[in-house]
Amino acid sequence: MKHKRTYIWIFSLLMLLVLGFNFYFHFRLNRFDGVTMVAIDGSAHAEGVSVLLENQTNNDVESGNASILRLQRRILGVWLPVWRDFTVGHTGEAFGYDVDASHKIDLFWKYSYGSKSSGHYRIIKEFWVLHAPGDRDKFLLSAEFDIK
Repeated sequence: MKHKRTYIWIFSLLMLLVLGFNFYFHFRLNRFDGVTMVAIDGSAHAEGVSVLLENQTNNDVESGNASILRLQRRILGVWLPVWRDFTVGHTGEAFGYDVDASHKIDLFWKYSYGSKSSGHYRIIKEFWVLHAPGDRDKFLLSAEFDIK
């Protein structure tokens, strides 16, 4: 009986964490006016996806390299984080995306997350607008896609 309560408590805690992450991302994703990111149809594969970044602002938008991202998988209507290898390092360069333009970006998760099986996924990537040295607005964009 004692073990059953422990399992219920652990399961409840895990569900609370998953729901908390979903609420956290729900209120932070895709909230920067004039900048959007969508997956290019048919571009998703086991190791990456191509996205189209639309910058319709008067600001240059920047991001880190193409491997710095979060990957989530939708299971039973809930976004679950995909476990990543935290021992994998990344280079620290920044990429810029011009004012009022569209940009194709090839994003790869192979080294951090490995190859993924079929399913419905989304990537989350951090971007920023630099106003002055040390003064920038950070924001998160996401794109959903299917791996067949």
